[in-house]
Amino acid sequence: MGNLRTKPRAFEPSPKTRQTSVFWIGGLSDFEVWDLGDRFVGRVREKPILARATVTVRAVEAVGLRADFDNAPPRHANIVGWPESKHETKSRAQELAAEATLVVR
Repeated sequence: MGNLRTKPRAFEPSPKTRQTSVFWIGGLSDFEVWDLGDRFVGRVREKPILARATVTVRAVEAVGLRADFDNAPPRHANIVGWPESKHETKSRAQELAAEATLVVR
């Protein structure tokens, strides 16, 4: 499969909300994580979940962002605090991608 890595685009915020939608998966089994993605992301997008990127809250905070837990849907959060500068946003997304673990289904 080659050298699989998380793409920075996976972390870039929505242009509309300036937030990145994520889920807290701490304490979940691998099956439960995929089920969460299938129910709340795959069905909404009408596309199967093929992979996921895992990053810690500590890594998010280390790049000057924060996780805003809203629990809607369950275990949901948004990465917030993105800079207005497109260059700075891309830079932080690259830093998160470098810290992320890619899990292919």
